[in-house]
Amino acid sequence: MGIKPKTYKNKWHILLDDKNSFHAQLIIRELRKNENLIVTKGNANNIDKIVDKNNVDIVLLSFTCLKTGKHINDIYSNGQGVSLIVYGIPRQISYEELSSWVCMKGMIYEDAPIEHLIKCIEAVTAGGLWLPRRLMERMLDQLRPYILSQPDGVSDLTKREKQILNCLVHGHSNLEIADRLHIAESTVKTHLYKLYKKLNVSSRREAIQVAKQHQ
Repeated sequence: MGIKPKTYKNKWHILLDDKNSFHAQLIIRELRKNENLIVTKGNANNIDKIVDKNNVDIVLLSFTCLKTGKHINDIYSNGQGVSLIVYGIPRQISYEELSSWVCMKGMIYEDAPIEHLIKCIEAVTAGGLWLPRRLMERMLDQLRPYILSQPDGVSDLTKREKQILNCLVHGHSNLEIADRLHIAESTVKTHLYKLYKKLNVSSRREAIQVAKQHQ
């Protein structure tokens, strides 16, 4: 398949939701042809917990598993460098909705051949994106004014978000942050989701890099 892992990583752990069992089996069969990929099936309802426990690198989530963005937000706010790919996306879904999924690394339409999913994973493991071209054009158009008016996003953070960002810099986990700030862990996740959006980042590591640039 030609997937080349980064030099510091020999294996990539992929979590695949098992909502669509037939499609999932087809995907697993193709992905396991590559010895550098470790594929695990999991229930989408517990996907954020599975990500935490299994050191997952990429989550493959079917469009049918999405429930008002819940799972996307869970992975986005709780993931530490986890890449999210959604497959089986209907062609009729609006670009506006797709562009709201800011944490997405890859999107595959429902009528796309399995080869597109393989190429998508190849692009994501190389640190890139795999998104529909027209969607990327729309996203760039929406992003340009934001970048010009808010070059770093740090100034937009609330006092609580700045406290959480400082905790990230010091390497604290979500649970540790919750204990230190005397708030629920779910509240920490909500703050992280909003914080990431304001900083235009998709992981703890990227948020920490932005924070250090403004120290």
